[in-house]
Amino acid sequence: MSQSIQSPACHLDLLPNELLLLISDCLDDDALLQLASTCMRANYLLTPVLFTRCNFDPPVSPTGSIDSITFTSNRLVSLQALAIAYFVNSINSISCDMSGTLPKDFLRALTALKVLNGRLSHLGHVYLNPYFSGYRDKLAVVECVQAVAAFLNTAARRKDCAITLFGNDHDSAGLRPFSHTIRSTSRHHTGTVESTGSDKHRTQHAVPNDVPRAFFIGRRLLRTIAGAFMSWYPSSRKTASAPQVPAEIVMESKERLSPHTLPLVRRPAFTTLNVHSSYLLHATFYKWTLHLLNTAPLTALSLDNIDLLHYDWHLVLPALTLPALAVLKIGQCDIAVCDLTLFLARHPFIRTLDLSFHVARGPLFPPAAASESAPHLPRLECLRAMPDYVLYFLSPADTGTDADMPGDPDAGYPDLRTVSITHDHNSPYQVAQVERAVACIEARSFPPVVDVLSRFQMLSKLAQSMSNA
Repeated sequence: MSQSIQSPACHLDLLPNELLLLISDCLDDDALLQLASTCMRANYLLTPVLFTRCNFDPPVSPTGSIDSITFTSNRLVSLQALAIAYFVNSINSISCDMSGTLPKDFLRALTALKVLNGRLSHLGHVYLNPYFSGYRDKLAVVECVQAVAAFLNTAARRKDCAITLFGNDHDSAGLRPFSHTIRSTSRHHTGTVESTGSDKHRTQHAVPNDVPRAFFIGRRLLRTIAGAFMSWYPSSRKTASAPQVPAEIVMESKERLSPHTLPLVRRPAFTTLNVHSSYLLHATFYKWTLHLLNTAPLTALSLDNIDLLHYDWHLVLPALTLPALAVLKIGQCDIAVCDLTLFLARHPFIRTLDLSFHVARGPLFPPAAASESAPHLPRLECLRAMPDYVLYFLSPADTGTDADMPGDPDAGYPDLRTVSITHDHNSPYQVAQVERAVACIEARSFPPVVDVLSRFQMLSKLAQSMSNA
């Protein structure tokens, strides 16, 4: 009794493997996870037991690396087991989609990802769906939001890790970052309005006081009937009224404050961020996301599947400054052409511009070369876009002096090597635009390689490239 009580790990070191396996058969998943994380020998012995229980065989190479692995809500225990599995030391790509799970399980998944992030020697790419169920529990929502921010902060500190957020549950992302109010202010106008009578006229035809009450009731009834007939009368024959002065429309935008106080990342080191969800750009994470984007040395940014209005993007894009940005991809985002042009003009070091699935909002004429705020991209090497956008960027500016002397087709983009033209359908307009875009490209002295793809072909090519990554 006087002997000091040793730690459980020391007791486990004294137990044979057969006894540890017998003990594991009597434990549930949570208890077995705790037992497997007590010491190195128990970890190597019991984590395969956890994988066997889950009917899950992780694709681990003899060197302890995993190329690609995906976890959904029914693989939570497998994710927790992988987080503590010491024989796994490197993961090239991991995807975690716990949408539909309760906050408790969502927190457990984020904890496992955070353990993996701190333990692995290499973590190449993290795909995370940040949505979960149970938004009515406000305390649980606060914990989950804080956990998402904490995990992304730890992942952003890695130089070798790319981050992709995806998901379509826009309603659960909270309110948009800005509230927009459209007000109609009337302009004062002084004019002469023709009167239908005068005080003198009414005085001369005033009714004496001794007239019975029924006379006034009948008089009001006649006025009502006369008013109804006048509403049907042709407007051209009505008495002239005051001139209609158009009202001035004013839109007021106000930034919504985040309901949570999120920890900000210090010295982020990651270089690739794919925002394929509205989660990071709604009011809860908006300020946090701006800090992350403006402080990280990002070289690649992808924006897709974001439900912000073009009014929102008009305020979001000027708040972003990415001096090292080299690859920009914009998909399904309601960004106006003028706002995109101004954003590109502030980032001249872009080498790859991918607008394959971005539908233009606003006019694409005149071409960008004729604009005062033309996006000067002297290092652009690859352009992927629909034919309208290709013509917008590559069409020469019209000199306006002589119709026989068009603009220089080689103006701008001296390093352009590849152009991919995507189109949705084979309508006559699309076919004509593709032909115009190809002719515009071939008119250059050193034309780049042209690749014309349909939307389906582009998606297939993208899926193949992701599977080979």
